[in-house]
Amino acid sequence: MPIISRTCIEDIRHKVNIYDLVSPVVGLKKVGANYRGLSPFNNEKTPSFYVLPDKNIFKDFSSGEAGDIYKFVQLTERLNFQEAVESIAARFNIPIQYENGKAPSGFKPSLRKEILDIHDVATEHFHKAFLEENETGKFIRDYWINDRRFSIEVAKEHKIGLALPDDPAFFAELKRKGFSHEALEKCGLFFPSRHPESERPLYPRFRGRLMIPIREHANQRVIAFTARQLEITPQDDRSREAKYVNSPETPLFNKSSILFGLHQAKKEVNDDLPFVLVEGQLDAIRCRTVGLPAVAPQGTSITEGQLLLIKRFNEKVICLLDGDSAGRKAALRALPLAWKAGLDIQFYPLPDGVDPDDSILEQGDSFKEEVIKNAVGALPFAIHALLENPKEADPREKNRAANAIFELLTHLDSELMRVEYLGELSKLLGIREDILSTDFKNYQATKSRRSYVSEDAETPEKQGISPNPKSKLTNAEEDLILALFEFPDLGSKLFQVVDNEWIDDSQASGRILNRILAEAENGSWIGISQMEEIVETEEERNYYYDIRSKDIQNENLLRGVEESVVKLYKRFIHKRIRSLDIEIANAQSLPIESQTQLARQRSALKRSITKLPALQLPTDF
Repeated sequence: MPIISRTCIEDIRHKVNIYDLVSPVVGLKKVGANYRGLSPFNNEKTPSFYVLPDKNIFKDFSSGEAGDIYKFVQLTERLNFQEAVESIAARFNIPIQYENGKAPSGFKPSLRKEILDIHDVATEHFHKAFLEENETGKFIRDYWINDRRFSIEVAKEHKIGLALPDDPAFFAELKRKGFSHEALEKCGLFFPSRHPESERPLYPRFRGRLMIPIREHANQRVIAFTARQLEITPQDDRSREAKYVNSPETPLFNKSSILFGLHQAKKEVNDDLPFVLVEGQLDAIRCRTVGLPAVAPQGTSITEGQLLLIKRFNEKVICLLDGDSAGRKAALRALPLAWKAGLDIQFYPLPDGVDPDDSILEQGDSFKEEVIKNAVGALPFAIHALLENPKEADPREKNRAANAIFELLTHLDSELMRVEYLGELSKLLGIREDILSTDFKNYQATKSRRSYVSEDAETPEKQGISPNPKSKLTNAEEDLILALFEFPDLGSKLFQVVDNEWIDDSQASGRILNRILAEAENGSWIGISQMEEIVETEEERNYYYDIRSKDIQNENLLRGVEESVVKLYKRFIHKRIRSLDIEIANAQSLPIESQTQLARQRSALKRSITKLPALQLPTDF
């Protein structure tokens, strides 16, 4: 099978700074010489993910994962190694070199790369149709400018496009570029043809619709589209009555884990300018025209995963949804999810029947300041969504509203926050705080009894996975590996002293040390740059990056070398003695000569503990 050349892989590893790769995915803050952020692998609320630029690696203490640029992309984008190399090379415009200098004849790129490239072609094709100086081009630009009231500049910025009602040239262009049938079938842009024997075995999914590209936030490449119904949408379109149609789930696109506009908004948010959550893509684009960093879910209710994505970059978000009953209900659904994700969520309630698009068109640039200044806290919004006049409501209405708020408060981890919100609820409802506090405790107790069996059944604890894994202490093998990283010439001394029987090769550290010493014996150990050839399994690779992430002082490494060799030796001797003790215990039926021989071996081993191996380190180390 054709492979990317080792030289190319190493070249990319040296050229790409891991901070540049990780920062679009994780919001990072500088901590000393390193950077820290929320884990992209776990739903954590306290940052335990570190980027170490000087070593060009990452370490995630919440999951135990560690690695280089390739491992990070493999984990976050669920790619194999070749796909990770292709993804990074494309992102940083680095050409890929294959064995023998070029991609071999018949070489097939990864499915992921093909689908990404198909979307690049599709984006340009649809955008070109949008700008075309013909009847349909004029129609769509008139719709964009007069009906949607956006400028051509905004269309160019977002690569807004048009899927023509009938466009055989699009499929022909993709075929001409050599994309495989599998990639065309799985990219989400086509249906299987109604007529399998036709010249076009695949049929366009989007016809006669405004095309809005959806970009992945990390690499900013187009991975899907939202298509808006138009007058020219054909009557035989399978989704003719649907105002908006999204791309289906594909190897690239999972709508519940993507936020439209995040690739831009994440660069603009700060403590004074939080994320703004809106309902649709065009609302998000409209918000951008007045400087609001808006994001939108993909035609579904907001998910916890999407909110956790937001939290990686900023803890504050303002929910800006339509001012109707459906908009208020959607906002209330988002509240417990936001609290569970650890977000500080506020709301900007719009008047009934008004959407963000209308408000921005009416108020212009002043809308930005209005939203940020007058967004209301979560609890006041929730109460007024439940009760029109909270203090004037009758006791039964207040009780129902209080129970609804109690349910929301169960999603908070912080007891302090619950107490603060109960105090706020007391003022909003005009009920004494001690009474609300008692009712809340009763609500919690009732809910706990009610959900005890079902929750235990639905969320079994995964065996062998600790929620807070602790970094283990180094062992003797690991100390020697770290020393050999920093002082490669030490290998020529160690292999002469350390017997491979002393090394515990049941652990990754032992297997790696054995291989390094074998390289040293052959005179070919040159140091840490050789490790990609030394590690063989995913366990060993993860272990290697884990120990690389540790902050070790060189002088401490050297001081510990002789001690580590002695530890290996003594551990081996004690293991042999224990083994002989078992043999002696089971040797009662053996001839006396055999028993005596075993006893002599044990005595010799006991004496050998005092004859420690000598390792002479050169003074220039």
